[in-house]
Amino acid sequence: MAVCLGGFLATIGHARGYLPTGRCPSHTTPVLKEVLAVAADEIELQRSFVAVNGRVVDRSARPAMDRAGRPLQRIPFGHHVVAAGHVWLLGIRPARSWDSRYYGPVPTSDVIARARPLFTWSGAEPR
Repeated sequence: MAVCLGGFLATIGHARGYLPTGRCPSHTTPVLKEVLAVAADEIELQRSFVAVNGRVVDRSARPAMDRAGRPLQRIPFGHHVVAAGHVWLLGIRPARSWDSRYYGPVPTSDVIARARPLFTWSGAEPR
């Protein structure tokens, strides 16, 4: 999904250089993320993983620092339920993505487009 983060998220994201200036109402660039969970899904957040409805998400550990060595603000560990009208987002490169693991759910009204891959790369050698 392409999402325009708003309010405090846009402000902190822009200040830290995560969100360049762009066309969103917050004057930042939209983020491109996968939807990890939707309304009524159950999220379990731990230091080393995120689980959705009891299934651990691959490569979902939450580093404590960003690539610049700055501490990352994180929502509390534990159990969360996604509220109606919200989604949880996960970056396509989770090891270095600033996403819902840190800032929690975002309103579905912030979603501006559905993104579909044109090409995918499995990492396997062609035969």
